[in-house]
Amino acid sequence: MIKGIGCDIVSINRIKKLVDTWGDKFLGRIFTLSELECANKRKYGYYAYLAKRFAAKEAISKALKTGIGSALSFKECEILNDEKGAPLVNFLRNDLNFKVHLSLSDEKEYAQAFVIIV
Repeated sequence: MIKGIGCDIVSINRIKKLVDTWGDKFLGRIFTLSELECANKRKYGYYAYLAKRFAAKEAISKALKTGIGSALSFKECEILNDEKGAPLVNFLRNDLNFKVHLSLSDEKEYAQAFVIIV
């Protein structure tokens, strides 16, 4: 049974501007160490990678009907990749044990995420 769906779209340039302006303060507030390690290993697409994860976290919060805030913070879920490269959601709180289907995409200026929680 589907418990929730969510989607989000983010300007990649917006994420770049936030990183350029706030640096580690922004990165540390939004992304886990594992996400940042993966982003830093990329040869290209650094900002698109971050933007997709930002969009995913927003989409997850919409699917859970909580929004980002006291019920779910940005760093309580991390978006990594499985061994085949598919996006994988890890909740970092024990009470969040949902199965999440996640699709990520980016094209030129935008990054998009679509989530189904079952």
